[in-house]
Amino acid sequence: MGVFRSARQRRHEKKATYKAAKVQAKTEAREYAKLDAKKEQYLQKMAKKVRKEDARRLKAQQKHDQKMATATVQQIKAGRFNAGTVLRYTGALRVLLPVVIPLAYRGLTQLSQRSHGAGTPTAFVGVGAAQRARIADLRRRIERADLSAGFTKDASARLDQLETSLDNAATMSDSQARSLTASVSTELDLLDRQLAEKV
Repeated sequence: MGVFRSARQRRHEKKATYKAAKVQAKTEAREYAKLDAKKEQYLQKMAKKVRKEDARRLKAQQKHDQKMATATVQQIKAGRFNAGTVLRYTGALRVLLPVVIPLAYRGLTQLSQRSHGAGTPTAFVGVGAAQRARIADLRRRIERADLSAGFTKDASARLDQLETSLDNAATMSDSQARSLTASVSTELDLLDRQLAEKV
């Protein structure tokens, strides 16, 4: 009798386990289905947003292209050298030339006198010519001064770096070249002060 009872009990336990597993599987399937539905809904929403954003960008780009094309057409119609442009340039030149020529002459003569006064030739031209002249003058002064070998070596290395920077300035835009020459001038001022302290 005990054998039958234990077999019956095992059968009931198996049935109960099977039922529980079935219920759990159904619940999990339902949850996965809900998650999939939410995921699909989210993806559709995001795709709609992306399409909307792309359409907005495309519209803005087309509007910009249209404006640029219209401006280009008007510029071509106006021509590069029309009567108005020529008159404007000649009027500006008539006003500026009497002021600019004496100033340019004065600046060139002062630069020439300053470089001759320092014993530096006026062979430096182009971007950073004044800085190159100062570098040559500093090199000459460092060579003549009785300084420690370490300072002389460091100063020469810094001057080499500054000269390399000025070589690169020729390939830069005007604003970048101005910024570079200003920073080189600052470095040269600092080195000049250090040299004055050492001498």
